[in-house]
Amino acid sequence: MILKHFYFQLLKRIALILANSIAIAFVVTAYFDALIFLNLVALLALQVWLLIRVVNHTNLTLAGFFESLEMEDMMLAYKGKNRSHSIDMINSSLSKICEQVKEARSAEAEKSQYLRAVTDHANVGLIAIDGKGKVELFNRAAADITGIISPSSINDIEKKNREIAAHIRNARPAEQKVIKLESNNELVPLSLRTSEIKFRDRLIKLVSLQNIRREMEEKETESWRNLIRILTHEIMNSVGPVISSIDTISGLLSDENTGKPKNPPELNEGIISDTIKGMEIVKEKSVGLKEFVSNFRSLTVLPEPNFEEFIIEELFEELKFLIQDTIRSNNIVLETAVYPKNLSLSADRNMIMQVLINLLNNAAEALEGKDKKRIEIKSYSGHNGRCIISVSDNGAGIPPEMHEKIFIPFFTTKEKGSGIGLSLSRQIMNQHGGTITIQSGTGKKTVFNLVF
Repeated sequence: MILKHFYFQLLKRIALILANSIAIAFVVTAYFDALIFLNLVALLALQVWLLIRVVNHTNLTLAGFFESLEMEDMMLAYKGKNRSHSIDMINSSLSKICEQVKEARSAEAEKSQYLRAVTDHANVGLIAIDGKGKVELFNRAAADITGIISPSSINDIEKKNREIAAHIRNARPAEQKVIKLESNNELVPLSLRTSEIKFRDRLIKLVSLQNIRREMEEKETESWRNLIRILTHEIMNSVGPVISSIDTISGLLSDENTGKPKNPPELNEGIISDTIKGMEIVKEKSVGLKEFVSNFRSLTVLPEPNFEEFIIEELFEELKFLIQDTIRSNNIVLETAVYPKNLSLSADRNMIMQVLINLLNNAAEALEGKDKKRIEIKSYSGHNGRCIISVSDNGAGIPPEMHEKIFIPFFTTKEKGSGIGLSLSRQIMNQHGGTITIQSGTGKKTVFNLVF
């Protein structure tokens, strides 16, 4: 509507200029009258000046409006009466646009303040850094955890705390790990998680820091309780029969009335035979207790991983060679797959082999009694770029309530199991900065995933 009115005003002035020009041409050609000629020329000049004035005023008004947009200054006023109704309409429209822009920016500022209040209220430290190292977000929890106030760049963080800056720089997308940061002269365990988001054609690294001391202490206490309960169970299982056997042997070799040792003539063949059986029980339980202590020591003393880059498909080929006797003797179908074929992993090759052999042995034992036995080993790159190795079997499955218990040291459901295999596997994966998870259920296939 405004543009149509403006175009109409322009066309009207152009039409008047054209009519005036025709009138001047007629005066000059038909009959020349100096007074009329001068009046027509003056009128033509006035009309041209008015046209230029309208166009210039409109251009200046629009230029000022766009400049105010660029400078983010919406305080300019486009009000007041003008001689031109079209200019008044343009000014009125620009004023409405300015009001709408101010309202939108005010709403955006309020939203920004709201989000800032929400992030400051969270007890998780949030840090957002763009590709150039500029800090876009550093909430109150992050300041409390790191002791750094309002940094503007990663360099500011590095000046005050090189350790946390290094963790932020080296953090990979979708990575989650536990770090320890010194705060108030004490080491605080922190859960560090990283993700990347694309915002307005910029790649932003989002890092979260969460103090997990309480969770770790609760988990540690629970682990100690479980361990003590199992240690007590295992030790009592060994010590109880030993004490009972010693009491029995003592009763066989001593006089019931006096309590003194029997004379050799009193020791018949039955007493000697029972004494030997009792000593065998003591020996058996003592050997079992020694093995138990040895297994316990193997859990507490693990070597540091020796990281090297290797092709996973080559690891699988070596693994199949090592367990081929178990596979053949149990009539198990073993399948391996790697996607892509050249997928590689940086880890301690021997440690990962130990974990996989343990999982395969467990899978083979879980298939006892099945007609069609099948084990699959796969490796692939997850959606977040992390390497995953999965070992699955079509056995009877593991109930959900047992999923956490099977990782407790010395917990076992097998008659001759040591209960350290899965616990040791979890410790090895922790040393590699990864995790081991289980997917299973009663009557369902069991899948162990090694996530690096």
